[in-house]
Amino acid sequence: MVPRLESSLKKWFHRKSAVPIWITEYGHETTPDPKGVDYQTQSDYMKRAFAIAARYSYVPMFVWFVLHDDQGDPWQSGLIAEDGTLKPAFFTFADIAYQFDPRNAIVIVKGRVDRRDESPKLVAREVSSPDLSVGASGPFVVSMPVQRCVGPVVDRLHEVLRSHPGLAEVHLRLCNGRRTTVVRLDDKLRVKPSPGLLADLKQLLGPACVG
Repeated sequence: MVPRLESSLKKWFHRKSAVPIWITEYGHETTPDPKGVDYQTQSDYMKRAFAIAARYSYVPMFVWFVLHDDQGDPWQSGLIAEDGTLKPAFFTFADIAYQFDPRNAIVIVKGRVDRRDESPKLVAREVSSPDLSVGASGPFVVSMPVQRCVGPVVDRLHEVLRSHPGLAEVHLRLCNGRRTTVVRLDDKLRVKPSPGLLADLKQLLGPACVG
């Protein structure tokens, strides 16, 4: 389908070279929407869609719709559920984005909200890279292989973190061979590091997941 569209565009616009195609607002809804798929299927569909788009050099952009499911909005294709739960597709997207461009990293953006227009927008003033190293006052870092990012494991991870509430933000280090992607989890999942939390995490993800 993509090659056919590109050929048609060249014909219509009398172009000899390839015509760039941006794929935007692509997504798959998840349950409980009647037409939605389960979380893991959404992740699998995302992998397939990215793999297809990556075959063609004239497809330089692929935009997933949307990031976060909003309460009251019937469309539920977000990578983050209404309650802040990170769906498996969230981790899939983070890993794939890094593969295509390692500049897709966590950044700190300082700015202001511009409300002069009908739709508010964020105007960035300063962008910097955070220190993601583990320290006494730093984030609580949990490591896990990308392959473990499946629905039941992600759901259980959220349950563990929610059962140890605290002030320390949680960073999830996703390991895929020699490549590592770090994701900062929602503030609702902040924890209080304790022997009990370490025990629960090691039971779920193995002894190497922390420390």
